[in-house]
Amino acid sequence: MRNFFYKKWVKREIKRNVYVPFFQGIYNFEKRSIKGVEVLARKKVKGRYLSPAAFLSEIESSELMSEFTQSIIYQSLTLLNNINISNTLDISINVPPSLIEEQSFIQFIQTKVVGCYDADKFNLILELTESSRIANRTIFTKNIKLLQKHGLKFYIDDFGKDYCDFDTYFSDLKIKDIKIDRSIVNGSQNTLQAVINFADTLSADLIAEGVETREKSQELLKLGIKHHQGFIYSKPSVIEKVALSI
Repeated sequence: MRNFFYKKWVKREIKRNVYVPFFQGIYNFEKRSIKGVEVLARKKVKGRYLSPAAFLSEIESSELMSEFTQSIIYQSLTLLNNINISNTLDISINVPPSLIEEQSFIQFIQTKVVGCYDADKFNLILELTESSRIANRTIFTKNIKLLQKHGLKFYIDDFGKDYCDFDTYFSDLKIKDIKIDRSIVNGSQNTLQAVINFADTLSADLIAEGVETREKSQELLKLGIKHHQGFIYSKPSVIEKVALSI
């Protein structure tokens, strides 16, 4: 009974937009500008904004990840449609692989997302997190290809942190964008070089996460990584603040 009321409470919080999108810029050194933004969820509590570490467990334990993700996506596109930008901007949003296998989530993308944003202004990207394994490879692959036909792109998020189905992502789906997890970026040089070498064999583009110092940024540039994400360039914030640097 407690679980029933807890789930009902979390669902009400989602509908009330207590969970809101923040945005963090991704810096492109070739163009010397912000190439895109990643959507990062926050929970608004008494005038403060909590990071996912403080609330993600309540979403997962209530089995409301789909409703939560749909709300964040819808809010993000609503906010982004109201900003003025001169160049096309990449918009990336985290999605666990399990949602790609849910038909209700695919229908949401098809009916509530595709055609509901300015494709001349934005490239919509779903970042596939490594937090869970692919349960049904056939359904997963079919749905990814369907969304690709609708113009959506995909990143592999937090690469090197948890699970990664190499055959599905890189052989079957030909995904060419990899975000290197901060633990790899700020860890062993040999491990980082191994990821770079792997990406080179795929002709994949790399984005380094967790870049917090200019020294680390310069080190990554020497290794050929030109897309950086971290506090040194952009702190997660409301879209109005991030838009000032775009």
